Amino acid sequence: MRILFACGGTGGHIYPAIAIADEIRKLVNDVEILFIGAKGRIEEKIVPECGYELKTVEIKGLDRKSIIKNIGLPLKLMRAVSDCKKIIREFQPNAAVGTGGYASVPAIYAASKLGIPALIQGGDAFPGRATKFLARYVNKIVINFEETTAHLKFKHKLVHIAHPVRTSLNLTSRVEAYKFFGLDENKKTLFIFGGSQGAKGINDTIAGNFDKLMEMDLNLIWQVGKTDFDELHDKFGTVNPNVKVYEFIQNMGFAYSIGRVSAALWNYLRLEFRLYSYLILMQPRITRRRTQGH
Repeated sequence: MRILFACGGTGGHIYPAIAIADEIRKLVNDVEILFIGAKGRIEEKIVPECGYELKTVEIKGLDRKSIIKNIGLPLKLMRAVSDCKKIIREFQPNAAVGTGGYASVPAIYAASKLGIPALIQGGDAFPGRATKFLARYVNKIVINFEETTAHLKFKHKLVHIAHPVRTSLNLTSRVEAYKFFGLDENKKTLFIFGGSQGAKGINDTIAGNFDKLMEMDLNLIWQVGKTDFDELHDKFGTVNPNVKVYEFIQNMGFAYSIGRVSAALWNYLRLEFRLYSYLILMQPRITRRRTQGH
């Protein structure tokens, strides 16, 4: 059996696909799995590190701020669909699974046009543009929230299944987690992350209040994303052994295991673990209705 996954852009779209692929590997012997994602995006790092083959195509998302920047988007999408068809014909999957994000659009659309059974999985209460567009072409639409039903057509395709979570995120021993990060286990730990890409608003706030945080005598695990990593790591990651600044944390289970307080930026709530405290920060660029709904 061969299964194609299409996802990318953010960890929020990639990790559900990884979770599903992991379970398929457990259930099906000799299964072949291939991922398609966007060239130059974070999936080029995450997918291979999780043990899966990745093919990439040139595709970008819709720019909501500038209509002019979207002029060439239809042509790029057509080229991406053509490239995906070539990959699909070579791989010959038995099924295709998309987990949202613009990177899933050309691959799942191409699969459906080639007669490959396809589904789209969405974790948001308010489905994104990719899910709405692909709903017409896929065989099934997997949703996490009952509220999502009101925002999608083709209701006969809807299947309600809880959002997939990777089993590799199981909580570990706190002692083992402290050793992994090289932190003082006698101190409380603040874990801060702004999603897989980082969040400039969070990073600027923490940087501006760094001295105050250090006065609290705590450990700080800080995932800052690719854009701000070099600057913030050089400025803060080398001044205190109890401060760990990362571009991206692959083994999040360790961070969850020792975070007494976590401040996180998520597009939707994915409270996968019973931590001591959460501070949820919503992205201002997400539409107001989606933010309030989540």
